[in-house]
Amino acid sequence: MRRGTMVLSLAVALLAAACGAGDDGGADAGNDGDGPDAAGCEGVEIVAGTGAAGSGFATPDVGTTAGAPFTICFDNKDPGVPHNVVISTEHGGEEHFAGEVVTGPTVAAYEVEALDAGTYHFHCEVHPDTMTGTLEVA
Repeated sequence: MRRGTMVLSLAVALLAAACGAGDDGGADAGNDGDGPDAAGCEGVEIVAGTGAAGSGFATPDVGTTAGAPFTICFDNKDPGVPHNVVISTEHGGEEHFAGEVVTGPTVAAYEVEALDAGTYHFHCEVHPDTMTGTLEVA
């Protein structure tokens, strides 16, 4: 009987390791396990965590390369709450991009045209005063 318990314990441990339980080296940093994550998306990751309408983006400072189109991997981890990403020259300034509003938890891949070098503002159009950030394009 004791040997069966040890075998079962080993099997559970191996299954947990194979499923990614425990520390994964940060590959899913910030993922609460309640929905998809941006791991399969290649690009600039912007995260709206649970309660983002009040606390803001979990990634308020991001960057990309000037003169090249890029992808924003928008990871809305906020269950039942709509968010998006809008890029402008400054808060309330000229809009360069507006992503579709999506309700979490979900991941949206936004394709953004090339931007000139500079500092840009981004925000959620649903929560424009609390969900803000800076995009450095160099």
